[in-house]
Amino acid sequence: MGDSWSITNTEFDSAKNISVKFKRLRADLKNWSRHLSNLGLLIENCNTVIGALDAIEDARGLFNLEINLRLKVKKLLKALLHQKNIYWKNRYTVNRIRFGDECTKFFHAMATISYRKNKISQILNDSGAWIQDHDEKAGLLWNSFRNRMGISRDITMHFDLQSYIIPADNLQLLVEPFEVEEINSIVKKMPTDKAPGSDGFNGLFLKRCWQIVNEDSTTSVMISTLKVSTKRV
Repeated sequence: MGDSWSITNTEFDSAKNISVKFKRLRADLKNWSRHLSNLGLLIENCNTVIGALDAIEDARGLFNLEINLRLKVKKLLKALLHQKNIYWKNRYTVNRIRFGDECTKFFHAMATISYRKNKISQILNDSGAWIQDHDEKAGLLWNSFRNRMGISRDITMHFDLQSYIIPADNLQLLVEPFEVEEINSIVKKMPTDKAPGSDGFNGLFLKRCWQIVNEDSTTSVMISTLKVSTKRV
């Protein structure tokens, strides 16, 4: 991650620079995740090792190191099968599966069908045509809910809004640039289990990798606040 983030960009604008870095980092992390260990391959390797040790045991007794190795591989295999079970349960939420049936072909097929049903492939519009484009489907859903909720017209204000606004002085602090300590404090207080933002990174990522991205992120925030305060002045 550090190598990807440290690549020099040609952008002089701090906001564009950090945006380019996050996009490149996201692409590099996706490529990196494709080379992570595969559950199926690990399970197959564990079964191969256990089968080889069983074959050796049929010919002769196992040494203590071989016995300990088989115990460790079996323990690892049990953990991998549990992870695989959790994966398929998340794809197919059902409470009718008996113990031992979680990894059958029928269960996998039903999980895949259920996963596909969660996606709306096409919507029939008022003209009788099937719409498959994502933006057009979003527009149809938006218009449908807007028509159901209705549109407000000729709103009359029944109270004096100005009476609820209390004048405040000394608001210069609101346009002053952020300090490094303030930015670090905000990052430390960020929740780690919230949904990621538009860049695809959540609070946990920023906390774990803040020592790598803090310099560019802090510079971008401080320059942005300086531009805003300069325009207002």
